[in-house]
Amino acid sequence: MKHEEDGDLHCVTWSHDGDLIISGSGASKIYVWKSTSGELLRTLQCGAEDSQIVDDVVVSPNGELLISGSEDGKVRVWKLSSGELVRTLEGHDEWVNAVAVSPDGALIASASDDYSVRVWKSNTGEHVRTLKGHDNFVYGVAFSADGQILVSASLDETLRVWKTVTGQCLRVFRHDSSVSALAVSHDGCIWSGTAASIVRMWKLLQDADPSNTTGLDVPTLSCLTVRVPLKSLTAHTDDVDAVDVSKNGQLIASAGMDCKVNLWTPAGELLRTFEKHEQSVKDVAVSPDGERIASGSDDGVIYVWKSSTGEVLQTMKHEEDGDLHCVTWSHDGDLIISGSGASKIYVWKST
Repeated sequence: MKHEEDGDLHCVTWSHDGDLIISGSGASKIYVWKSTSGELLRTLQCGAEDSQIVDDVVVSPNGELLISGSEDGKVRVWKLSSGELVRTLEGHDEWVNAVAVSPDGALIASASDDYSVRVWKSNTGEHVRTLKGHDNFVYGVAFSADGQILVSASLDETLRVWKTVTGQCLRVFRHDSSVSALAVSHDGCIWSGTAASIVRMWKLLQDADPSNTTGLDVPTLSCLTVRVPLKSLTAHTDDVDAVDVSKNGQLIASAGMDCKVNLWTPAGELLRTFEKHEQSVKDVAVSPDGERIASGSDDGVIYVWKSSTGEVLQTMKHEEDGDLHCVTWSHDGDLIISGSGASKIYVWKST
C-alpha cells in the first residue's frame, strides 16, 4: 500500500476489529485501507493546504471515531466508518504532535509544540482545559488505565503527571536529557527512554527520595518534583528511541540507536538482549500475547523474536532503502504493519 503523494508516512494504526489500517501522511491526508486486500477505501483531507504533516492518528475505544493531530495545530474528529469530518478542535498555536483518547472515550488529549496539553470532550468538541507547565515541545501524551491520570512527555527533559478531572499537576519526573520514548502500563508504571541511553521506571504517584530533593523541588500543593526513578535500566549505549510494555505488564522492550533490543522484567532485570540489527532500531512492539517482539531498524529490516529465548522467528525487509517509521501488531497478533519513509505501508503475516 502506498500513499498517492511522495513523502514520509508519519503514523499508522489499526481499527479495533483489525479490518482497517489508517495512516497519516506529510501531505495533509489520512488514508483508510482494507487490511485484508490493501484496497484504499477513502482519503481524508486535513485542511486546504497539501503540505501539512498528519503526525498522529488514534481510534476511539468504541471504534466509531478516528482522531488526528496535525502540523496546522488542529485536532480533527472523524467517523471511521464513513470518513465524515465530525468536528475540528482548534486552540493550539503550534504543531499537534500526539493525541490520545481516555479509556471510556469521553475525553481527547492533544500534545503540542506550543508547550501545552489540551483536553477536549469527544462528543461535543468542547475545550475542557489547557495543561501548562512544560517549557519546551510536548510530543507525547497518554492516559492511565482508569483514565484518572494523564501523562505528558516533553523535550524539556520532564514527564508531567496530571489529574484528569481537575488538570492539577501531581508530579514532575525530571530526567537529565530529552525524553525520547514513553509507555504507561496498566499497573500504573511509566517507562521512559532518554537520549542519555537510559530507560527509567516511575510510578504514577511515587514520592520523591528525600535525599535527592531540595526546597526548590517541592512546589505548592501536591505537585512534587521527583528526580530519582524507581529503576534506571542501563544496558543501552546510545539514545533509546522506543519503549513498549506487554499487555500484562510483565515484559518491557526497549530499542534505540545502539542497534539493540533489550527485554526487561517489571523489576528492572535484563532478561536478554537481541542483537542482529545493523542500523538504529526505530521502533519495537510486544505482541498481544507477549510471546513475540517485533523490531524495525533504519534500513527497513524487521525482525520478530521469540520473547522467551531471543530466537529470530521471522525476518522481513522493505523493498526500498530508507527510514522505517513504525512497527505495530494487529490486535489479534496475526499481522504486523510497518511504515516506511517512501510512503509505503507493509502488512506482514506473523508465524
